[in-house]
Amino acid sequence: MWQRILPARRVGWLWLALSVGIAVNTLRLRRRLSGLRALDPSARAAAGATDDFIVVHPPAVTVDADTRAAAVAHALVEGLDVVDLVPGDLPRDQALDLARTVDTRSYRRSPLAPGRGAVHALLVRRGVFDQAGAGGVSSNGAAPIPARAAGVTSTGEVVIPAGAGGVTTNGVVVVPDRGALVRLTQRLKQHAAQATDLIVAPHLGAVDPSPPDRLGQLEALYGPAAPMAVGFPTARWAMLLTGLVVSPGWAAVATVECLLQPYLVTAGVSPHLHPRRRTRGEPFALLRAALATKAPPGEDPIEERRPAYAAELAQGTARFFEPRRTTCPWCDSPALVQRLHTPDLTQFKPGRFVIDECTGCGLLFQNPRLTIEGLDFYYRDCYDGLGMGETEFLFSQATSSYRGRVALARRHTTPRRWLDVGTGYGHFCAVARDLLPDTCMDGLDMGASVEEAQRRGWIDQAYRGMFPDLAPSLQGIYDMVSMHHYLEHTRDPWVELAAARTVLGSGGYLLIEVPDPECRFARLLGRYWLPWLQPQHQQFLQVSHVTAALSAQGFTVVEVERGAARQPVDLGGAAWMLASSLAPPGRLPWRDPPTAGDRVKRAAIFGATVPVALLGLVADRALQPVIRTRAQRWSNAYRVLARRD
Repeated sequence: MWQRILPARRVGWLWLALSVGIAVNTLRLRRRLSGLRALDPSARAAAGATDDFIVVHPPAVTVDADTRAAAVAHALVEGLDVVDLVPGDLPRDQALDLARTVDTRSYRRSPLAPGRGAVHALLVRRGVFDQAGAGGVSSNGAAPIPARAAGVTSTGEVVIPAGAGGVTTNGVVVVPDRGALVRLTQRLKQHAAQATDLIVAPHLGAVDPSPPDRLGQLEALYGPAAPMAVGFPTARWAMLLTGLVVSPGWAAVATVECLLQPYLVTAGVSPHLHPRRRTRGEPFALLRAALATKAPPGEDPIEERRPAYAAELAQGTARFFEPRRTTCPWCDSPALVQRLHTPDLTQFKPGRFVIDECTGCGLLFQNPRLTIEGLDFYYRDCYDGLGMGETEFLFSQATSSYRGRVALARRHTTPRRWLDVGTGYGHFCAVARDLLPDTCMDGLDMGASVEEAQRRGWIDQAYRGMFPDLAPSLQGIYDMVSMHHYLEHTRDPWVELAAARTVLGSGGYLLIEVPDPECRFARLLGRYWLPWLQPQHQQFLQVSHVTAALSAQGFTVVEVERGAARQPVDLGGAAWMLASSLAPPGRLPWRDPPTAGDRVKRAAIFGATVPVALLGLVADRALQPVIRTRAQRWSNAYRVLARRD
């Protein structure tokens, strides 16, 4: 029967490709663990130095005095503020987790590497612990909250005891669970971006998490993508078993590779890492825990927000839109055609959004446009609040793009003072500071994120507010201003460009990066082209729009980049958005709570979608060199560098 549905030769190639992919990934994971070093158990710091550090761990983990003393000595010698202690007997599946989430060869020197580790114990310098606001880490990883003696705030946020009243006399903080430790690790890495590292602690004993604790760890790590992490192992084994029927030869090879992978990745990778058996009960115990999970007792960040969202939505969404335009906002032409009609595929808030195209000048713009009230509603819990963790992760993955922006600027100038407008949490600035150590990097944004960027040390000066409002007070003091994926969010790009001219001194440079609406992926993928990002993006400017506006504002365009500005997210992003549209996230305050059937459906869809999304990401990466050089019309973004005359 299988031969009638799928020709054996084609099926054989599929499983051959899978076998090759598993082998390549095994080598990749092994390399990622190869940077692990081990503590010297006999090392000791000077008397009193231990008091400058705090040990943090979940309840079941115990850090002995010798391990702590050796870790303090290591931190002082290496100049580290945060040391993630990796048990020498870490179970093989947990070691595999570590390899998937951390490249131990580059973790310390990469300022944007997300905080990850073995999820057992941390050694943290007290000053960094307090600076990071670790006295209170919310259950969704949001901004710090005041330390309290109790473990949960009135809003259901997890509180890690800290400060004078929270750390025990022996300098130990016990976090509630592994999920809380993951969130704390993330936050500490942001505040000690290049002073955080991992080290094998040979005498630290590994602990097997219970399925609910393991589930909390995955939710903290992957956020909305956690169902993929939960469902994929089960889907993988179902796929392998199916393959043994459809194409026994190569499917058997792939199955053996999966069974041996934990051993091949960890065997001999570090002389002090001696992984023991795999944690029992996975993946099926984890899947059962996920299906049985209920909302946490009492209030939580999602349920706390539900009444407010319900009250707003009871009034309908029509009030979030301005009257529909009949002419182009750029050239005033009445020749408008509808280009796109889509729901919110990012947050899945109610509403339908239309992008019109002007056949006169080529401008694409949201029509009807959101009102200020509408913008407030659709931005809420996207970049901060509930969406903060996912946003931080996505921004941390664009290091190559950040380096490309700096490279473009350096071909023409070496700025003394650089203002990044729409800086968010300052991810670009954190990378730019490494490349331009003598440049003062400042940031401007409307939200509290810019103040958090300054607390992390990623920017020198934070300005919070609307750029046109703040520009007069910054007149002429910068020789570089950047607007990276900012203009498409604004209501009037002309006003923003005028503000940039105001703050730039004569001969200063303005660097702009925006989505490219002429990208051929935009038509090929339709509503699933990630840069549409509706309803946040208000308009999509072609290169000709930007260069004409700059000339009118007194700038000279010195360079335009297309292919080099591309971010490799088109195909992988489309697969993710398609899967999300078929099975939207369940627990959201603007949607009805999910049923058990909803959770099963979401886990199944995302488990089945993982291979497609991974293939999409691989294809995006493979296409990158071609699009950068020979197929620039497929680039999803462009950059323009202009000089103020």
